[in-house]
Amino acid sequence: MLVVTDLQMDIRKAVKRMNLGIGGRAQKDLEIMIRTAADKYVPVDTHKLRKSVYQSPIGRGYLIYNTKYARRQWYENTGKRQIEPQRGQKWVLRAWDDHKNAILQTLQERTDKGIYAK
Repeated sequence: MLVVTDLQMDIRKAVKRMNLGIGGRAQKDLEIMIRTAADKYVPVDTHKLRKSVYQSPIGRGYLIYNTKYARRQWYENTGKRQIEPQRGQKWVLRAWDDHKNAILQTLQERTDKGIYAK
């Protein structure tokens, strides 16, 4: 006898109950932690680029750096003029590579403690 159940519905309910879904508290915390980690990697001269960042609505997963030269810094900055060597191009991706495990561990610990449960 073959029994097929719609596990997708059960997963959706659990995700919703634990507030882990799109727009949930865990996602909000994840996006804030990534933004905080990336801040130490943004190229700095006048701090205008660093201060121009804003987040898309929670769940979309975007950090927007709103300066006329942000795109150029993202693709072309070599980091040679930076006092801190971690600052340079593609700062969010490099911050995620360096801090991914710590961020995910923090989220897991909070989930285990029931912080995201309703």
